[in-house]
Amino acid sequence: MSTACFKTIIAGPCSAESEQLCLSVAAQLADSGLVDVFRAGVWKPRTLSGMYEGPGNEGLKYLNAVKQQFGFSVATEAATAAHAQACLKAGIDVIWIGARTVTDPFSVQELAEALQGTSIRVMVKNPLVPDLRLWTGATERLLKKGVRVEALIHRGFSVYEQSVYRNEPLWALMSEMKRQFPELQMIADPSHMAGKAAYVGTLAQQALEMEADGLMVEVHTEPLNALSDAAQQIVPAQFLTILKQLCAREGAVIPDMSIEELRSEIDEADEKLLKILAQRASIVKRMGQSKRNAGMTIMQTSRWQNVVESRLQKANHLGLDSNFVEELLKVIHDESLRIQLEIMNLSAPADKDKIQTSE
Repeated sequence: MSTACFKTIIAGPCSAESEQLCLSVAAQLADSGLVDVFRAGVWKPRTLSGMYEGPGNEGLKYLNAVKQQFGFSVATEAATAAHAQACLKAGIDVIWIGARTVTDPFSVQELAEALQGTSIRVMVKNPLVPDLRLWTGATERLLKKGVRVEALIHRGFSVYEQSVYRNEPLWALMSEMKRQFPELQMIADPSHMAGKAAYVGTLAQQALEMEADGLMVEVHTEPLNALSDAAQQIVPAQFLTILKQLCAREGAVIPDMSIEELRSEIDEADEKLLKILAQRASIVKRMGQSKRNAGMTIMQTSRWQNVVESRLQKANHLGLDSNFVEELLKVIHDESLRIQLEIMNLSAPADKDKIQTSE
């Protein structure tokens, strides 16, 4: 049932709050004929205690009701061996291993051993932090046990810097995982990247442009009343509209954000950029002081050439114009030289032999 632009479409509420909710969402998705897998969390470990943690094993019955009534394959998250055994017993078709679990190799190993010898389909989300070793390691642990890993799920990464998104997409890391595991599908999860319903369409479009094989989107009949992740869920009609527009014309602009929302996003990105530049200037000052104390020249030409080449290579990988990036690097480099020359001149007369050029 794949679409013209994606191989696999997965959708459903964040949590299987009730059988009524699951059946209501499934009915609207089934009518479209575009969705392959119905998803809903059964066990929902939360960051803070006292928050809604899902229906537990009872929720597996809700998923089976969806499966029986609408013929969907059904999926949920499994974080422990007990979860995996419950899913196998209930006849769940697909499980995914979540970001928190992937971060812990002990938990992944426990799941790999629990799933060994079974035929249940498995998807592996990226870890919370942007460390590909954790994602790669989790995937390889499962594959080595003969687990039927079918897909990786890119749900974005938690980063220190403030962002307009809940989790930064960091598409380059997704591309690297596609390179390492070409036999596995790459499913993008714009809901968890976005954190806000307004950004889901934009990120789904980016996923298409980055050649993701599919989408996993959180869909709820009443998102504002959802018991978990209310801000990032969208109604079925909105999801299907986004999907149809994307697949009708690749690269179509999804009108899910106003001009003011886009300007706000640009403002946040600019603020983030300025903070990074300030951080870099601080490092350059420390470098200038170290060079002054060591009697080094300011510029090492070979080092600067390596910097330019490596940055241009990364920029190209990220889809940035090389001429723009090269000009930007020159401006940043000139400012770095100015800062270091100023430091050199604070403690001693200018030494012409030391005024060459780079970091």
